[in-house]
Amino acid sequence: MINDTLVSVTSQGQITIPVKMRKRFGFKPNSTIVARASRNGIQLNAVTDFLDLIKTVKTNKLLKGKTADEIVKMEEKAVSEAVAEKYLRKEKRSGDKPVFA
Repeated sequence: MINDTLVSVTSQGQITIPVKMRKRFGFKPNSTIVARASRNGIQLNAVTDFLDLIKTVKTNKLLKGKTADEIVKMEEKAVSEAVAEKYLRKEKRSGDKPVFA
């Protein structure tokens, strides 16, 4: 059983979790894990269900008092703005003028 293993932190703050530990704790490729600050360091946990993720989300003051429909509309607007921004960045890199600008 592996208990302690030295890992490096990259300049971008990333670490690699050793294969034996990933398998032992169920960290699958491209999965989401919960990183939680504990008294002694950082605790990493596999996400077993959606409710695990909810615990990590802080309540946003912008959402307080909103109906589910209002929140969905806000999310849809944020997604469409993000897609448009990504498209504009891509066009800017390629040197082409955006179609809708």
